[in-house]
Amino acid sequence: MDEAPEYPFGVMVEVYREGEPDAYGDLRDPDGQLLDRYARPSHTIGPCPISWTTSEEYLNGEMITIAAQLTAPLGSDIRATDRVKVDGQPFRIVGAILTPRNPLTGWSPGHRFRIARGF
Repeated sequence: MDEAPEYPFGVMVEVYREGEPDAYGDLRDPDGQLLDRYARPSHTIGPCPISWTTSEEYLNGEMITIAAQLTAPLGSDIRATDRVKVDGQPFRIVGAILTPRNPLTGWSPGHRFRIARGF
């Protein structure tokens, strides 16, 4: 089985993963200090090829959809509940994370997912 492709000019993606909230919904570190859930990335994945699929949908005069599709390398730690930053811009994962495979060879390009603007 061939290895997944490498994308030397792809983007690095900062992954933000929420911790477990306390009884009040706040996130705290092991010492009980209040955490800013998006202050630091949990980890970085990539490089990932990105295909922008931005659409201009206007609701009361505002553009509401800036989206893209990414392909993360196989083995990347990414979950549908994570938030990400691409080039410092915040995005949320929209829908499922898929790992397509060729039915004849088993080859996969990686984990594919869509992102939309905003945390």
